Amino acid sequence: MNRDATQEWAVLYQGRTSRSCRERALVLESRGFPVRIRRNGSDHLLLVPMDRWHRALAELDAWESENHGWPPVDEEVPDPADRRLGKWSVLVYGGVLLVMHWVAVRRFGHFNWTEAGLCDSQRVLAGEWWRCVTSLTLHADAVHLCGNLLFGALFTALVVRHLGSGVAWLTILGAGALGNLINVSVRSEPFRSLGASTSVFAAVGILAAIGWQRKRRAGFGLVRQLGPLVVSVWILSFLGTGGERTDVLGHCTGLLAGIIVGVRASRHREPAPPPTQHVAAVTSVLILLVGWTLARGLG
Repeated sequence: MNRDATQEWAVLYQGRTSRSCRERALVLESRGFPVRIRRNGSDHLLLVPMDRWHRALAELDAWESENHGWPPVDEEVPDPADRRLGKWSVLVYGGVLLVMHWVAVRRFGHFNWTEAGLCDSQRVLAGEWWRCVTSLTLHADAVHLCGNLLFGALFTALVVRHLGSGVAWLTILGAGALGNLINVSVRSEPFRSLGASTSVFAAVGILAAIGWQRKRRAGFGLVRQLGPLVVSVWILSFLGTGGERTDVLGHCTGLLAGIIVGVRASRHREPAPPPTQHVAAVTSVLILLVGWTLARGLG
């Protein structure tokens, strides 16, 4: 009788990514342990025969102790599922901006969506906080829209790979709104602005903060730790400072807000589990719906 078919298998390690399981499986196989890798929902399980579980655990503990923090790595390689989530998030991002631009241009429902939702500093300071959110979905013209579609899709997909789709959406939306609020708070003169660019640069800031914190934890030197922050400033100077109507300060505050929020988000080494992602995604939708409901009610 085939012994492998009758022996019992036990879970030795449970990880969020297949890469972490494969790495440990190779270590154990090199030491003569039979192993299996199984998928359990969003988790990956490394199994070994029950009668060799204790010996395999000792080998794995010894390997992890010897290799703790080395070689320094910036991040895990995303699973194919993460890449699919990134594609869907890009489509959702583009769909929201395109639909809102069409609605605003057509004045759907005989309503002035642009006037009701743009970031008017005086009205925000008077209590209309939702304009910090709704203005992120509006654009002045097709050129303005296309620029934010292109770069926003790129940076959003990258944030999704690190944080997961739902948490990425909530983080970017929150950081974009915070960037608008900071912009309103630090300016002395009244102004009006609109566009997703504040959230685009917030996404850049989130990526910079995650890279900075991961390099710091991995033990890189100060220069390499600060590398992601330097790159984010370069992106800001390259993409966010040109054009007569460009709100440079808004781009700067978006980047700053992204870094602030990103430092907090980077405390979690792996994306949150699916239930948390779902709650975060629903929360993002609710924030937009509440914002536009209030804008329409007072528009």
